[in-house]
Amino acid sequence: KGCAEMTQDEAIKILAVLTAAYPNAYKSMTPEEANGVVAVWSLQFADVPADIVFMAVNMAISSCKFPPSICEVKEKLKKLL
Repeated sequence: KGCAEMTQDEAIKILAVLTAAYPNAYKSMTPEEANGVVAVWSLQFADVPADIVFMAVNMAISSCKFPPSICEVKEKLKKLL
């Protein structure tokens, strides 16, 4: 899909949204752990446009008491694709 794929920079922005929504879940994360999370999220959503992933994350935030897993975000994606 070329430039429509989610990049690591876009994954960082999406994870920043999750951090803002669930600050306690991420407050003790080290920079190395954060880099690992970004790498996994960008790999898992590499074939999905970032704006669609962002919409799925927002859907998950509105229905999840805890930070959504990649699996939960992918469940939301099914409703959007």
